[in-house]
Amino acid sequence: MKELTCPHLGTPLKVIRPEYVDFDGNTKTGEMVVHADMADATLAALADCKAAGFRIADMQPAENFDYDDDKSMAANNSVAYMYRTVAGRNFLSHHALGLALDLNPMQNPYIRPDLHAPEGSVYDEAAMGTITPAIATIWKNHGFNWGGDWNSSVDYMHFSWGKSDIASGGKLTPEVPSK
Repeated sequence: MKELTCPHLGTPLKVIRPEYVDFDGNTKTGEMVVHADMADATLAALADCKAAGFRIADMQPAENFDYDDDKSMAANNSVAYMYRTVAGRNFLSHHALGLALDLNPMQNPYIRPDLHAPEGSVYDEAAMGTITPAIATIWKNHGFNWGGDWNSSVDYMHFSWGKSDIASGGKLTPEVPSK
């Protein structure tokens, strides 16, 4: 895994290259930039998802989309590190620290009363690539929190790592689980 540093916050980042199965049934090697402390947990959760038959449309780093979240989501790209604020808010997302990832945004939308993203996305548990409660449990078993469990908004694509959640009013710098 290649080590990087977030240029804005000095956050230690790693490039991971997990294997996944795409929507056409092809085994591929993706690339995702994550916080160094959650790299092993992310790889383990993705391996367990693959073993459970979960499909991923695409997995490329945010730089391939010019760090534009809308472009990445429209391409149904699964991504972690992206220096940005929480959608429609003025504070940093866990993605800005590499402490969160989004999977298959077109199957797993972000929904709140004033926003549904990405445009055209639909949450249907029967659809390929949709995060079901069983898939969410895999991630929870590796120390992640699922945005599908939120109350005021629901972010089906989102998993954050650690005990704090910025979108739910947590700290800017979340605590990370002990190894």
